[in-house]
Amino acid sequence: MTTDIEGVTLATAGDWEAFGKELAPRGLGPTLSAVLSRLKEMGAASAIIEREYLDQDFTAEFSEFYAKLFRRHSKVCQRIHFFAGDVTPVLQLEKAAELGRALEEFGKAGFLGFLVLRPVAHSPIAKAVLACPPSPQDHAAKLLVRAEYSVHVLGATLKIEGVPLVQQDRRIGSCAQATLWMGGRHFHIKHRGPWFSMAQISAEALDPADVTTARSLPAGSSFLGLDNMVRALRAMRREPFVYIRQDLINPSLPKGWAAPVEGIISRYVDSGIPVILGMGATAGSDVGHALLAVGHIVRKLPHDVALGLQPSRAEFCEAFLVNDDQRGSYQRVAIREGSELAESPYVVEKDLQYVLIPLPNRVYLTAEASEKIAWDLLNKFYADRIPGLIAAKEFDFGQSENLSANFLENLGKNKVIARTYLTYGWKYRERMLRNECAESLKAAIIRHALPKYVWVTEFGTLASLNSLNPSEKRVSAHAVVDATSSELHYSQLIFHGPGLCATWSNNSATPHQAFEGKLIQIKDDKPYYPKVRGLLEVT
Repeated sequence: MTTDIEGVTLATAGDWEAFGKELAPRGLGPTLSAVLSRLKEMGAASAIIEREYLDQDFTAEFSEFYAKLFRRHSKVCQRIHFFAGDVTPVLQLEKAAELGRALEEFGKAGFLGFLVLRPVAHSPIAKAVLACPPSPQDHAAKLLVRAEYSVHVLGATLKIEGVPLVQQDRRIGSCAQATLWMGGRHFHIKHRGPWFSMAQISAEALDPADVTTARSLPAGSSFLGLDNMVRALRAMRREPFVYIRQDLINPSLPKGWAAPVEGIISRYVDSGIPVILGMGATAGSDVGHALLAVGHIVRKLPHDVALGLQPSRAEFCEAFLVNDDQRGSYQRVAIREGSELAESPYVVEKDLQYVLIPLPNRVYLTAEASEKIAWDLLNKFYADRIPGLIAAKEFDFGQSENLSANFLENLGKNKVIARTYLTYGWKYRERMLRNECAESLKAAIIRHALPKYVWVTEFGTLASLNSLNPSEKRVSAHAVVDATSSELHYSQLIFHGPGLCATWSNNSATPHQAFEGKLIQIKDDKPYYPKVRGLLEVT
């Protein structure tokens, strides 16, 4: 059998209209329309269509459901690859080896992603992985959760970084299964987690069966409860952690969250963890909706802005990028009502009911608990004792004294902002050794024992962080906390503030005692880069 492959140009509105009709003769529908609109926004100018493609995911769905029906169905899908330039001249090359090499080179600069279409008219998108869309004016859009996906066509390997989108097939699954699939596929590609089809996700979510999921046929195809979603995530070898809006737990409490929920979402998404957002029912629907948060959009703040108590990086955030199986990839969900950036009808402060975080196994401390430890170290360990150390001349702060004074002044004015994220212990150390921080700080870090996972909280001033250009941002302090510990144990490992570094180690001879602390002078201190994903020179 010869594979039917064709190139198409997408230069005009007429090209796009004809292309849409070819892909979906009965109408694009809102999700496919949104995906194509996103590709147009990204500058897609051509595509390669594989007319006959066997998709592993749809093959699993076909075996589980469609093959059992009386009505005949096909399992042959289409796969479409999108490019920023015109790929059709490359396809006209006569020599096969030359074509493959040329296509691979062409894709390195202009491959925008791929789309797999099922032969199911009401739910055509089996998979879509797209590049991050351009930033809105005066904002910066960042895809914080992403992995590299490779596709092979005509002897070429094309690569794209993103998060997969799937459209719920209402016959066999709901938005919950779709959201779990998107998160699970990211874990599989990025972290070598288990591969799960939609049918497997449903099977894990429905074991054991309950009344909630028995309200639809097949069971669970209309919606899943939180318990069902947690079961599926545990099968994916994740450690699910849930926050629920306080008034839904206790009706006597006011509607809202005990702590700023945008800060909660931001910490985990910034850690590269896709976060499931449970939205309440909207007009015309009697059930809620699940979205997958994968990035954010940030803005600059006025220099005289009034920050909240112990402000976090979420102060800069105006919207989250979410994958919505009903509306497409990287939709902008505003945090507050009235945002001009909003693309979705959902608003975090108005509609969010729960946050479901699929943590890695062996992480037993939340980001919120870790950030509280970091603030305590900054305020009680550092700020309260530095003036005394300087006055008593116990430490020779050298050129670090002015930096410390400026930082403490900003702290007193509530102009210091925290950013907390989860990372591997070895990766934290590697980043710091590549950073432009003081050599004596690097020397203190390089030999310090670290666990597999750590929470890192960076502290910078509003002035040093208030930029849309990552290379212009600087931090002056940070704390490292053992993510494999708990709130019941000593968990601080490293703290650095201008002029001083403290480390804490566990003494194996007295494992039940407090960690042993050590103070180190940092005479040559200077601000350094925060973590910037994707920029090697500053990470």
